[in-house]
Amino acid sequence: MHHSYPSGAESGADERLAHARENNTKDHPDPRGANLARVARALKALLTDNYGTITRLGVFWDFGSLHQHPDPPNGVMRTEEQNALFKQGLGSLGTLYSHQHTWVLRLTSFPDGHKAEDQAEGTNVAKYFDRGWCFMEASWAGLTKAGALSLDLGKMRDGVEYDCISIVRDCTQDGGRRPPLLPSAFAAELEKKSFTNGKDDKPLVERLYEAAFKEQFGKATELLYDRLGWGDAEAAKLAEVLASGAAPRLEELYLFDNNIGDEGCKALAAALGKEGAAPRLEKLWLFDNKIGDEGWKALAVALGKEGAAPRLENLALNGNKIGDEGCKALAAALKEGAAPSLKARDAPPRHTPLPRPMLIAPPLACRTSTPKLRPKVRVRQPKERLCEAKQTGQTCLVAGLRTEAELRHTEVKPRQPGRRGCVTHLGS
Repeated sequence: MHHSYPSGAESGADERLAHARENNTKDHPDPRGANLARVARALKALLTDNYGTITRLGVFWDFGSLHQHPDPPNGVMRTEEQNALFKQGLGSLGTLYSHQHTWVLRLTSFPDGHKAEDQAEGTNVAKYFDRGWCFMEASWAGLTKAGALSLDLGKMRDGVEYDCISIVRDCTQDGGRRPPLLPSAFAAELEKKSFTNGKDDKPLVERLYEAAFKEQFGKATELLYDRLGWGDAEAAKLAEVLASGAAPRLEELYLFDNNIGDEGCKALAAALGKEGAAPRLEKLWLFDNKIGDEGWKALAVALGKEGAAPRLENLALNGNKIGDEGCKALAAALKEGAAPSLKARDAPPRHTPLPRPMLIAPPLACRTSTPKLRPKVRVRQPKERLCEAKQTGQTCLVAGLRTEAELRHTEVKPRQPGRRGCVTHLGS
């Protein structure tokens, strides 16, 4: 089975967004063209081997696209008309950076050879994440857009001939894409940042971030945070956002192929267990993480709460460190009526879309006398065998998903040593 991005995750958009605020001198942001060369290299990569998802590019570069004061030291400032356009553009920045179909290219490091001590007096030499406006732009880009659409160009490696896939891989890992922040958490972080104009910009920045946060999460129906290298800390930040009820229309949440463990799963479970936190959530993909029994127990408890994820009908948890106790906990919750929309379904033929609703369980080895079930649908497994569930836990999980009459037709056997796991979609 091939796991790919859901529809729209990698679709091309005509408008692409790039920005840099690396002021190499007081009067010019890029006197040697080093930043421009890096952006050009990234744009070329995005147009290379992208399977037709991007066919043309339109670049918005904040410093060059908005009117700047021509010569402040000599008193040459923007005209009234230019100032009005500048303010109008400033008010639209949040939509540009946070929009689900724009790419954001972030220049987070100074060019090679740049030395702070060599810069003219008054030049802003603060690091990228210490700057207020840069922090806000990165935070905007980290709200609801797919993980691949916000790239940290500071992670590009010299001498690498990038294409679309490889530049996305390198520029989203190891902190390349940070989790979304609540407006209150953003404001607290902002207190630690510096502004060229002192603290005068902070109230404006806070208002702009909160407006974009409400706009994007208020209309989000899917969140694609897969393959970002996120761990428990990032999952906890996301959980704070979900628990606040900021995403009332959310239907699909993708967190697969990260490094989330028990603590991160507990935080997510606590958020999803709040009534009204995810009233429309239908799909939750957490496979290929590092979640063990404790995390799955917490998820089982959360799903068992009244009003918790009432529409959940597609839960993917394979490829984790889940054992018997986790299976038993989820089975017990399901038998008590948790996640009423979550039912198992027959395994689909290979290379066809997965039907809904369904549960993708940990690797099982099954034999059945019911012809309509296809019990050995193989899926991509992680390098290490992470599922520890044995016969007892698997049987309990099956029992939680099937009636007693149906269970008589299914015999669940423990995995054989050295045998690859398989996922079984157990259906009625």
